[in-house]
Amino acid sequence: MIINPSGEHSLPSRGTQDGGAGSQRPTDGQEITDPRDELLDLCDQGYYRVVRFVMRLGATIDDAEKTAQEAFVEAWEYVTKQPDEWTKTADPRKWVIASAYRKYMRRVTAEQQPSAPDPPAQGDAGGDPLAGCEGLTLETLLVLDALRNLHPLHRAVLAFHMEGFSEPEITAQLGLKDDQTTCRLVKKARSTLARELAGCKGQERRNP
Repeated sequence: MIINPSGEHSLPSRGTQDGGAGSQRPTDGQEITDPRDELLDLCDQGYYRVVRFVMRLGATIDDAEKTAQEAFVEAWEYVTKQPDEWTKTADPRKWVIASAYRKYMRRVTAEQQPSAPDPPAQGDAGGDPLAGCEGLTLETLLVLDALRNLHPLHRAVLAFHMEGFSEPEITAQLGLKDDQTTCRLVKKARSTLARELAGCKGQERRNP
C-alpha cells in the first residue's frame, strides 16, 4: 500500500472503506466488482511496476515513488468521483502509467525552467540517480544505467513499450506524428539501448 510520509494524499486501506467489504459482492448469482477494490488491488500488485516505469524515464527512486503515489491518488479520486466513467477504462494499469508519465514530465519541465540556476539533468535530484536502489538486481541496475544515457524521447518510447503499450498507444501518449514514426523510434531506441548495455556490461567486467 502507498505510504505518504506527510500523511496527505494517500490511498485508504481496505479496512477504511465500506466497512472492509471484499472486492466481490455476489448478487443473484452474479459477482459485482467494486472499482475502488479493483484499484486497491492494482496498487498492491502494481505499485512498484509504476515506480520502475518512472525510473526508466530517468527519475531517481525517490522521485519515481513520489510520482507513482501521485498517479494512484489521481486514479483514486477519479474512481471515487466518477466510478461509472472509470469502469469504462479499457486498461486501468495503463491509465495509471500514463498519468505517472504526465506528472513526471511536468516536474522535469518545471525543474528545467530558465529561472532556476543550474537546473538538474532529467531525473537527477543530486548525486547518483540510482542511489537507494540496493534492492534491485544487478541486471535491472545495468538497464537503468544504460537508459540514462539515451535521448529522453528514446527513454520514453522504450518505457511505454516495455509496459506493453502498442505503437498507436505510444503515438497518442507522446504526441508523435504517426505510428510509423513510433515504430522507427522504438527500433532505434532498442538498438541504442543494446549498445549502451554492452558498454555497461563491459565496464562492469573491467571493474569487478
